[in-house]
Amino acid sequence: MKFMTLSYCIAASYGAATLFVPWPMANTFMFPAAAAASEEGFIAFKFILAATLIGWANGKYQAIRLGPAACVEFCKMNFIPAAILVYASASVGAWDTPVWAAMTACYV
Repeated sequence: MKFMTLSYCIAASYGAATLFVPWPMANTFMFPAAAAASEEGFIAFKFILAATLIGWANGKYQAIRLGPAACVEFCKMNFIPAAILVYASASVGAWDTPVWAAMTACYV
């Protein structure tokens, strides 16, 4: 449950931050946000990314609320999208790839 709570906080804060950080910071420090090729692309993309991350956080929150068995089931199902994020992050050499990899390893 502690890991799921940490994971929830990361997804929620990353989603909220996506809405408010300026392009130079997003391009430098936020891998998924940096997937937009330009500031103009980021302005359009950030709302989709923020909604996705906040939705992901909501799923984590619901699993926490429902208890340990729900957290285990969520982690089983979440491994695949988390692994895709690690692959995408590593393929572009993002600085935070080890963070996403460590989080994904905790789902197993």
